[in-house]
Amino acid sequence: MTAGDSLRTVRAALVVLLVRFVFRAVDIVILAGAKRGTLRAAYLRGWRGPSPYGASFDRTLLARERGLSAGAFTYGEAFVSVARGILRRHGVGSDSVVVDLGCGRGNVLVAARLLGAQARGIELLPDHLAVVGEALGLAGVDVEIKDARDADVDGATHVWLSWATWDAEVRSSISQHLRQLRPGSVVVAVVWGLEDDAFEVIERSRAAFSWGWADVVISRARAADRPLSAGARPGRA
Repeated sequence: MTAGDSLRTVRAALVVLLVRFVFRAVDIVILAGAKRGTLRAAYLRGWRGPSPYGASFDRTLLARERGLSAGAFTYGEAFVSVARGILRRHGVGSDSVVVDLGCGRGNVLVAARLLGAQARGIELLPDHLAVVGEALGLAGVDVEIKDARDADVDGATHVWLSWATWDAEVRSSISQHLRQLRPGSVVVAVVWGLEDDAFEVIERSRAAFSWGWADVVISRARAADRPLSAGARPGRA
């Protein structure tokens, strides 16, 4: 590695740290003004949980048992402010049901509750929910330890997928599973879009996450008899 490469690496790391600092500060300000103190408590409780970037023997063993890649449980997180903005822009309100597949420490679920929506989280790592599960429950969030490929998405109006580190086979399986969503349901997919003609891409953008900036692909479930639009293409942004 040259001196120039080292400098770019350091610069990139500093940018990521700055992004985390700024957006977490914004999250704290937003939650400080929330009417429900339980949402603020759930968010802060999540900070006591295990790092999403860490690795452990238990995680490696669980990944092997589930047929997942070794890096499947290494992930970044959405900021509450960013998730709230995306969800609100796509119609989340008091009559919505938001399901987060791979909810981690629950930031997206907290964002959904800030908008008045029902929120359900699915997480395969029990150590996350052992720390934050009770606090999320007090905030009106339902959480369950389960494989995302077997998750109950019945009644969901919006589904959030933070699946940047999940391999193509797992993403394909989940895409097929989501075909049961009602027409008009919205799927927010981070990095990878849904590669399935049952969904139409309605927005491609980039947003800040705890590891930096990433693609966000928003799709909507089609009616069963609605063909793929000319020139439309599912998949990565």
